[in-house]
Amino acid sequence: LMTHRDPAKAVPSYASFVSHIFPASAAELDLTRLGREVSEHLRIGMENAIEARGRIGEDRFLDVHHIELVGDPLGTIRRVYEFLGLNLDHKTELMMKEWQATNRSGAHGTHEYDPADFGLSTEQIHSDYDFYIEHFGVEVEGKR
Repeated sequence: LMTHRDPAKAVPSYASFVSHIFPASAAELDLTRLGREVSEHLRIGMENAIEARGRIGEDRFLDVHHIELVGDPLGTIRRVYEFLGLNLDHKTELMMKEWQATNRSGAHGTHEYDPADFGLSTEQIHSDYDFYIEHFGVEVEGKR
């Protein structure tokens, strides 16, 4: 299973997450350096993942786009279960529906971040990750 999201959303979100796990001395953290390092780390990882998938075989992977998961969570879960050859029983599906109702987007606040906080821009991220966006048909938000 491989999930896909607009890298201009995923990269700064991950950089924000990393910046918040540092101790109280985070005020001294170089966010621009962090943004650059996180973006580079994730880009290299994606290059390696694409190369590995070519060796392993594309048929062994199921691609799930973030927009699908958000738009139709249960339909996406059903597709994952089917790909894995698992039975999604009624009880498990009900539990998932209950969890989804309780934990819908924004139910526990929102994760606010801005690429500029990390010395990044949407345009540059899209350019750096164009190979990934094109390879997997990732939907990007805003103009490209």
